[in-house]
Amino acid sequence: MKYPFLRGITRRKGLINAFYGYEDLHKVRGGAFRDMLNLSSDKFPLMSVRNARKRYFRALLGPGGSTQELRMAPDSPVTAAAAVNDTVVLCSQSSIYYKGNIVRNAPLVSSVDNRCIVPFGKNFFVVPDGRYVVTDGGGVSEVKHASFSQTLIGAYIDYVGADRNSVTFHVMSDFEPEEASTGLRWLDVSGESFVLREKTADGWETLVSVYIMVSCDGADAFAEAGDELSLTISGAVFKGLKVAGKGSGYVLLNGKAFSITPTDYLVTLKKTMPALDFAVEHENRIWGCRFGENENGEFVNEIYASALGDPTVWNRFGGISTDSYTVSLGCPGEFTGAAVTGGELVFFKEDYIIRVGGYTPQDFTVSVTPARGVKKGHSGSLTVLNEKLFYLSTAGVTVYDGALPYVVSEEFSTRLFSGTRAVSFNGKYYLAAENNGVGRIYVYDTKTGLWHIEDDDCGVRFFIPLDGTVFMLCKTNLDDAYYDLMVLDPECADAPRNLLGDGESGLVCRFDDLDPVSWYAETGDLGTDSGVNILRSLIFRIELGEGACFRVELKCGQFKKYVKLCEIKRTKKGVFSVPVVTPRCTSFSLRLSGEGDCVLHSIGLISEKAGEVYGFAI
Repeated sequence: MKYPFLRGITRRKGLINAFYGYEDLHKVRGGAFRDMLNLSSDKFPLMSVRNARKRYFRALLGPGGSTQELRMAPDSPVTAAAAVNDTVVLCSQSSIYYKGNIVRNAPLVSSVDNRCIVPFGKNFFVVPDGRYVVTDGGGVSEVKHASFSQTLIGAYIDYVGADRNSVTFHVMSDFEPEEASTGLRWLDVSGESFVLREKTADGWETLVSVYIMVSCDGADAFAEAGDELSLTISGAVFKGLKVAGKGSGYVLLNGKAFSITPTDYLVTLKKTMPALDFAVEHENRIWGCRFGENENGEFVNEIYASALGDPTVWNRFGGISTDSYTVSLGCPGEFTGAAVTGGELVFFKEDYIIRVGGYTPQDFTVSVTPARGVKKGHSGSLTVLNEKLFYLSTAGVTVYDGALPYVVSEEFSTRLFSGTRAVSFNGKYYLAAENNGVGRIYVYDTKTGLWHIEDDDCGVRFFIPLDGTVFMLCKTNLDDAYYDLMVLDPECADAPRNLLGDGESGLVCRFDDLDPVSWYAETGDLGTDSGVNILRSLIFRIELGEGACFRVELKCGQFKKYVKLCEIKRTKKGVFSVPVVTPRCTSFSLRLSGEGDCVLHSIGLISEKAGEVYGFAI
């Protein structure tokens, strides 16, 4: 009797040698990951760990080589941050910090939610508070106010000449008095400034220019020459007054005719600017927008521009090219963001993109396109990358390039983010956001079109591009008042000495290394050919850095828990292959994790076909 020949076991090899980042989809392709942390596309198609971040350390040298660390501790939580003149500018709820010091004479409105620091040349403008901070080489030279309200108790008001001596007159009017007798003094208020004239035998003789002088301690604290103010005197409001000059304890006004008796009054000096939801600088003007009640309590849906070259002037409409600008819109809804890209000024609502063109108020044009705009409450997600605007819309992370916007985040478009902040760096879009109370940084690489996820354990509050890299203003410990600066790119030059103040002698600045990066990656469901081949082993081709660790866990399709297959720790850097024997299964998922620098070149999958019973694989 002859026995039949037995066939040998057929083995098959599969190979994953390209890794495609993060995909939270129903079907995840081989080489992509359903969940991950701290991976990067820098070495695509290989899987690699993100670069290690560093902490900015700044201290003064003490006796014996000791150091006293200089940390940031504002008087209240930080509400805005930006880079101006190669240093960091911060706004707390009530104060402005420049080069580490509080800017005097620049109080802020503590209840503001969407505060913004807009660089303007070497100076900067704080919105919506209306504080224009003028800087010089050593610090702040002055602060100009685009809006203020100042009450003066016991202010003395009088009509004076340029020498501030009191003047008297008999008649105040816009027109020449009829049948005036010789010696009659007429205050002519028909022009932009007052003029005192006296009747003579030859006609009206011009004597002096006349001003309304308001004298009181602190009267000159906020007003600047050229400002347009309203003056409230014992409840009566006079608008359209202009500041002709000021000095210690007084201001000179003209431009409005009203009669007073020179004496002490309760006076309020007030200057207004539009209440702005968002603001940007474009073509030497500050542009802003408002949907809601304006400074006068009227409901508006408008876009504004300051006077050319002067962010403190918003109400100059004289018909010249340097005027301010205001336009009303018809599209409904709140404004959700503003930006400038490619020389184009763009405002956003959730369902509209609004573009502004032109160079002077006479030829400014506004066009409105119904399209996916910035999602309400996520203006922080808006940034410019490769001359395109990236932002979070109701459909996900969206790109606007001047035509129609399109979504690039199908991998997680259904997530509900909060507290979004974004920055562009090295061809990537970084979006820091919270999802279900967990902070993460979502990274989109425009070169590969891949998403990766990084941790946000340091508590990023703001991204600050500065000195060729990106700094992150962080609050790691919510229980203390200190903020830290982390650097996103470790391949940076020497730490800037003037980042938080002047680079005085005895100052130590450096970037301190943080703990090794901890990472993980979970694949989607993987399977063998036709679902009947049985997985027998895996081969990992990896590159580990010095002191790095690499782990492999596997979960068979019918089980819920991962089983650890191997763990490797290296004392020296090297590239090697790791064969791993696996449980017998036809479908599975992998969880790779570790600490330190790791590069995964490929995953080899070896399966075999054993005996079969209908419906089962043995």
